[in-house]
Amino acid sequence: SLVCAALVLLLATTTTLARSQVEFQVDDMNADPTQEEYGTLYIQGEGTLVVQYDRAKVHVQINCRSVGINTASLAQNQNHETVNAFMLALEDELGLSKDKNVKMDGLRLNPTREYNSEKKKHLVIGYSATVSLNIDVSTEDKKLIPQIYALASRFEAETTEVNVHGANPYVSDQKKKENFVKLFENTMEDAYFKAELYAKGCKRTLGPVMVMSDRPISVQNQPRPQPRGAPKMMMARGGGDMAYAADSASVEMEMPFGEGQKLSKTVHLQFRLD
Repeated sequence: SLVCAALVLLLATTTTLARSQVEFQVDDMNADPTQEEYGTLYIQGEGTLVVQYDRAKVHVQINCRSVGINTASLAQNQNHETVNAFMLALEDELGLSKDKNVKMDGLRLNPTREYNSEKKKHLVIGYSATVSLNIDVSTEDKKLIPQIYALASRFEAETTEVNVHGANPYVSDQKKKENFVKLFENTMEDAYFKAELYAKGCKRTLGPVMVMSDRPISVQNQPRPQPRGAPKMMMARGGGDMAYAADSASVEMEMPFGEGQKLSKTVHLQFRLD
């Protein structure tokens, strides 16, 4: 009886497989041999847009020194007074608010050491108190940054140094957002130009976009022009070339920022080819 049951099961299985193969063959025979399959075209679209700078960051470092073993508080107090006076001048004379335009790093207080040949070791001879200010300004007034240089030179003293470390222009997030539509249009125009060109070369018809993805916007600074005969402005002491130029020209000198930032966008599109 077991042998008979096994033979019945094998016969049923064989019949099922035979029926599947027949159905598959029938479906395959009913297929239209002239029907063309859809193709797929992968395109990378690239768009660029140069946006003029609308903001710049100026880094100012104020350092005050004291002489003596127990003079740490003296250097700290002198630095505190100088920083407050400088920020007050920024607001009163240049209209730069310490709340909106200026960010201050914490105070750095370090001992000043000098090697003593008799004791054969470095001894503390004073202290140095340093505060860094990051000033964020609009580029609309190109005379503003030279005015900051000139203002810094007034706070130079025997034990006080005010260093201005250039100006770094940039495009604000708000302006990037305002120009995103144009950048995206440039990117898609490039993608469709390539897609239509390749589809035509393959003698196919360009179908709809099936899949789309993109990459974040990349930013590249454009070269900054340097006027002939003008002093270098990348870094200067408060009483250095930049401050001298600003004073001698009655602070009429303008800061060249360059063309702006080059924004780049990339999209990946998957087209259907008919």
